[in-house]
Amino acid sequence: MDPRAHIDIAGNWRRWAIIVVAALVYACALQGVRPLYSPDEGRYPDVAIAMLDSGDWVHPMLHHEIEHWAKPPLTYWSLAASIGLFGRHEFAARLPCVLAFVATILLVLWLGKRLVLEQPWLPALIYASFAFPPLAANLSSPLTRCSRSGRRSALSRS
Repeated sequence: MDPRAHIDIAGNWRRWAIIVVAALVYACALQGVRPLYSPDEGRYPDVAIAMLDSGDWVHPMLHHEIEHWAKPPLTYWSLAASIGLFGRHEFAARLPCVLAFVATILLVLWLGKRLVLEQPWLPALIYASFAFPPLAANLSSPLTRCSRSGRRSALSRS
C-alpha cells in the first residue's frame, strides 16, 4: 500500500470530522434560548417521558389512558433515548432533531459530491443556509426527520 494513500485517508477523516463538528456547532447554536412551545412542541417529549416512566416502548401514550399515534414510533423512541441519556430538559428533547439536521447536511454533502463535481460543498451550504432547516432543528418536532426520510425515499425511486 502506498504511504501517501494512508495520509490521504487520514486527511479525509480529519476533513469529515471538521465538517461534522462544524455542523453540530451550527445546529446547536440556538439551543436553549427558549423553552418548549406549548402544547404542540411539548407533546412529543411528554409521550417519550411516558414511555420511559411506564417502560412500554410499543404503545405511545400521551396520558395514561390516551394513546398517541400521530407520529411514527421512531420519533418517540429517539426522543425517549435522548431524554433517558441526557435528562429531562429542552436540549435532550431537541437533540434528535439536531442530529437529524446534521445527518441531512451530510446527506446533501454526499449527494453534492456525486452530482456537483466542481463544487461538491455547495448544495450542503445552500441547504444549511436556508432559514427553515436550522429553525426546524431547534424544535422538538419530527419535521427535520420527516423531510430527511422523504428525500431518502425520493432518491431511492430514481
